[in-house]
Amino acid sequence: MPRKPSMPQTISSSVAKQIDENLRRIYAPTLKEEIPDHLQALLKQLRDKDAAP
Repeated sequence: MPRKPSMPQTISSSVAKQIDENLRRIYAPTLKEEIPDHLQALLKQLRDKDAAP
């Protein structure tokens, strides 16, 4: 039976930093997009519901 390749338990801080930077670069344009009105209305409903006693 073939052995599964072992996965490292941790990653180095330099690799973690590189992953973080790459994810930020990929998702930066998405973070600048405006939230559509229908989603803003839904979020308001959820906030209001959570705030109700």
